[in-house]
Amino acid sequence: MGTWVRAVTEHAATYSGLAAMLAGGLDDEASELHASCLRMADIGERLITLTLDGLVRSQLDAVLRTHREPHFPL
Repeated sequence: MGTWVRAVTEHAATYSGLAAMLAGGLDDEASELHASCLRMADIGERLITLTLDGLVRSQLDAVLRTHREPHFPL
């Protein structure tokens, strides 16, 4: 995820004004960029969802492991 975000940021910085053009294309159905912007937004949302699912899952697994382990009094 971090690699993808850095690549997108680098690309946007290289092409000055691209971010504004893409943001405009997302809302403008008449824009030639509209379909591509929708696809890119969908891919970004899916990546974020998968990343968050993985983070939540790993945290939940850690909590469950903690509660499953026997607790022996000292």
